[in-house]
Amino acid sequence: MRDSISRFGRKGDARRKDLLTRLIAGDPAKGTEPLSDKEISDEISNFIFAGTHTTAVTMAYLLYELASNPKWQERVRLELKEAGSSDTKILYQTLQGLPVLQACIHESMRLHPPVGSGLPRVTPPHGTSIDGVFVPGGVSSA
Repeated sequence: MRDSISRFGRKGDARRKDLLTRLIAGDPAKGTEPLSDKEISDEISNFIFAGTHTTAVTMAYLLYELASNPKWQERVRLELKEAGSSDTKILYQTLQGLPVLQACIHESMRLHPPVGSGLPRVTPPHGTSIDGVFVPGGVSSA
């Protein structure tokens, strides 16, 4: 954060469209004020924690699913081997181009979303109208 402020100032650079610039400089076009250094630090910590947690959950479930499905585990192993990966080094660009691995990751995330869904909403006991459609009482929607 300090490095960004020293390089671009607190007003930011209008050409830069990154989140940190928006937190430091705000968005005058939308009337958004800049955050304080403490607020920026808190936000960045939250993003880092959320990103690390969701990645860890995704990886844990992916490994669980591959361990539970030897056929797909072997397909991923073969795809990695054909891509020329070694046990110690694999490039991110290589991983992006592996369709079987990507499919396994996406399916694992579909089966086990790394982020909980929003709180469910329940219609009032007497029911309600949503967008012109009557919904009976006690109906839950996520």
